[in-house]
Formats: sequence, structure tokens, C-alpha cells
Amino acid sequence: MKDYKIPENAGVVYITFDIDTIIALLKDAGERQYAYETLQDQIVYRDLCFVVDAEKDFEGIVNAVKNVKNVKNIEVFDVYAGANLGEGKKSLAFKMKIMGDADATMTTEQINEVMNAAIAAGENAGGKLRS
Repeated sequence: MKDYKIPENAGVVYITFDIDTIIALLKDAGERQYAYETLQDQIVYRDLCFVVDAEKDFEGIVNAVKNVKNVKNIEVFDVYAGANLGEGKKSLAFKMKIMGDADATMTTEQINEVMNAAIAAGENAGGKLRS
């Protein structure tokens, strides 16, 4: 972007697709199964943001947090690199879906335990919680 004098906040996106890979994945996908949430399901959403070195991949952090008990889904909503993070840094922000066991609702303490476990998992995978 610097070579083309495009400002950092221009919102430029560049995407490439390997159509052969997409077709192969679709052929291997098989039948899709759907899960439905009911009003009885306790669902809590929390956001987390981790900072890593710019050359590091976020996959390890996402996978580590996904493996935390009671974390059912992660949706990435922001990837950012800018001057206020520091030179050579980038951040990843995502929304976690936390669900308790089917037979009980989660207390605030249990939700906090899941959050602390998710933070620890992300940090153990090489991220630093963004404050």
C-alpha cells in the first residue's frame, strides 16, 4: 500500500481464489448438518482481541480458543495493523459464543472462568491480550 501511496485507512481489500481448491472442497463437503438453538439454551457472547507480531499467523490463537470448554463458535470481526499498535504488530478481534451444558445455566463465575481460560489459551498460543 505504501508503494502505491494508498492511505492506511483506505479500506482496500485484495482477495484471490483458487477455484480448483474450492471445487474440491465442495465435492468433499458432503451433506451439511444444522444445529438449532432454542430459547432454553443459555448463550453468552464475549469479544476478545489479541495482538501478535505482524508476520505471525492468527490460526493458532483461534484454534486454541476454540478448544476451550464451553466455547462453541468464534467469529472474527476485525484484523487491524496500524501505528497505534506499534511497529510490526497486528491485532485480531473476534466474538466468542459461550454455551453452558444443556442441563444447567452458567453463573457469572463460570462465564468468567471460560473467559479466563480463553485468554490464557490465546496467550499460550502466542497472542497478547489487547487492552
